[in-house]
Amino acid sequence: MSSVLKYIKEFYTKEFNAAYLFIILVMLGVLIYLNYWHQLERRYAAGGNTWFSNFIGYYFLYLIPFAAAFLLQLLFYKNCSYFGNYWFWIILLLAPAFFSFRINFSFQEKYVY
Repeated sequence: MSSVLKYIKEFYTKEFNAAYLFIILVMLGVLIYLNYWHQLERRYAAGGNTWFSNFIGYYFLYLIPFAAAFLLQLLFYKNCSYFGNYWFWIILLLAPAFFSFRINFSFQEKYVY
């Protein structure tokens, strides 16, 4: 157990950035506020008439905070060498697509009912 605590202590002494955490928390707070008080999801993400428009809406709903958290690291951290790796960009763009597809996956419903 002490080795785990050593890793946590090392993380906080070398990598933790309170300003970055604060900016991310503010961004998430604003997005949660917009979602619940201004129906961001219902109006824009799920407001389309077709499956593809809903997919694109949810894709951007997931992409914006996910990509913003990584892009903000450029301002707060010096070693961001992974931005030069093309696999990073593929994963950054595909991960929200998987979540959007999961939300919009309803093809099987016509066969179940």
